[in-house]
Amino acid sequence: MKRFLLSAATALGLGLTLAGSPAQAQSPGPFSPFTSLELRVNFQPASNPPLENYGYLPDNGLIYGARQFGFTYGWNVDNTANMVDAGHDVDIVAQRHARLQQGGERVWEISVPNGVYEVSMLAGEPFNYVGAYRIQAEDTVVLSGLPTGYGYTTGLARVAVSDGRLTVKSAAGAANNKLNAVFIRQL
Repeated sequence: MKRFLLSAATALGLGLTLAGSPAQAQSPGPFSPFTSLELRVNFQPASNPPLENYGYLPDNGLIYGARQFGFTYGWNVDNTANMVDAGHDVDIVAQRHARLQQGGERVWEISVPNGVYEVSMLAGEPFNYVGAYRIQAEDTVVLSGLPTGYGYTTGLARVAVSDGRLTVKSAAGAANNKLNAVFIRQL
């Protein structure tokens, strides 16, 4: 029970001392030493309401920097002009995406503790079958395929982070790359 309370207090950013326990929970930022990190990020225009109620952190194309809830993430350059809401009511996450190659190669990063992560991605645009999606996290291709079905493809891979940043970018052979969402789980 003490471990649960300390973990909950740490995750919420609260300082907590349990009676009879020398352990103290201090806010280490968004990361808890008691639980694995799990994140969902949706790429969308700033004009769209964020999907926080669904557990997603919003990325609006801003340059890498501090964001809400103590997280640090963003792009190598301002990518706000390449955030799209396709407007098809297929799925609220799927209809929003970031263009990774329009106007130059775009790189997205998020600060995470070093370690191994399971990374999954959704890429595409509703009813648009133009492109060859190839996206990597660190040096591992996570997603590779042509848009099918509603115009999407997905991928999943394990990647190792050794520099404190999970890096996502287009892989060799990509054309018209789009990224809707990234799901990150620390192993």
